[in-house]
Amino acid sequence: MRRLLLALLVLALAPAPGGATLFRPVAASPDPDGAPSFSPDGQWISFSSPMSGDWEIYTVGAWGGPLTNFTDNPGVDIYANWSPVGGWILFTSRRDNGHGVDDMDLWLKSTDDGALVNLTTYDGYDNFGAIDPTGERVAFSSDRGGEVEIWVMPLADPSAAVRLCTGPVDCFHPCWSPDGAWVAFDAHAPGDFTKTRLYRVPATGGAPEEIPIDMKVGSDPGWSPDGRYLAFAAKSICPQLLLRRIIGMRRHIHNGKARRQRRARPALVVHLRPRERARSRVPGQEPAQDAAQPLPHELLV
Repeated sequence: MRRLLLALLVLALAPAPGGATLFRPVAASPDPDGAPSFSPDGQWISFSSPMSGDWEIYTVGAWGGPLTNFTDNPGVDIYANWSPVGGWILFTSRRDNGHGVDDMDLWLKSTDDGALVNLTTYDGYDNFGAIDPTGERVAFSSDRGGEVEIWVMPLADPSAAVRLCTGPVDCFHPCWSPDGAWVAFDAHAPGDFTKTRLYRVPATGGAPEEIPIDMKVGSDPGWSPDGRYLAFAAKSICPQLLLRRIIGMRRHIHNGKARRQRRARPALVVHLRPRERARSRVPGQEPAQDAAQPLPHELLV
């Protein structure tokens, strides 16, 4: 079987000299690397890869450098997310569960001393964990209520997990707004499994609101730092990466430029409250020589 060489790339949203979009490879392997996540200070990237023979979480400097097998465990370890306050990486694992391939748990591992914390031990599906901006709560997908829905638990007491909302089913990829007031996710609407839609729900719970995108598939949402946009993967005729402005406009990201789409129905604006972010460190690694170079962080305005 022919194997496709896939590279992990950094895409600068700000244009490079001459107007070109900057793609910078930071890691490459003959396997389908995926689910990259930046550390809070922008100096490191974590990602999932089967390059060692089973799925593991790897870390690498944001501008290149040596790879570190961060999880290094015989079980499947996938979908890593850094804690916004630094010091920990949250990931999904099937290690030591003994309950088959559908049993997935959430784990935390320290980037300082390698300490491990098993957050969930539910005999079922817990996946796609995301830590809120304060570093105090985790939103995740779970079928512990019968359907795969979005749940939230405090890190101080993971046993106190609560269901965030009901209605949409097959809810995946929760992500927090920058101020921690909302959780966006993708899901099927009740009774309609032909479309994957985007929703958001107050972080305190309540009725989910559909975010209109007028497309068949919208998934993997991610907030811009100022809370004005949602980036998401979409499919109409062909796969695309889009930005959905929370107050009305949808735009394509294409060759580093924004292209206007027709206006969508307005929703509320969520604003970011600036706060200090801690630097992150990975044991045994130092950033590449040019890792101090800041990454572009401004999205389309």
